[in-house]
Amino acid sequence: MVTVKINDESPTGKRILKDLHRRHKRIVSFEETGKVPEGYLSGDEFERRCIENVTKFYHDKGLL
Repeated sequence: MVTVKINDESPTGKRILKDLHRRHKRIVSFEETGKVPEGYLSGDEFERRCIENVTKFYHDKGLL
């Protein structure tokens, strides 16, 4: 395993992270190593809310 620090505030850093996440999901993992900025969600919180919303949608439509 290799740990890499990427400046996610620069356009190039954002592009690299987006590419890694999009193309290499199976072999790349991301760690949250700090505070989540105000107004943003952590990856885990985002995933949890998405699952809740999708589940509620299907329940409301009578599909679950």
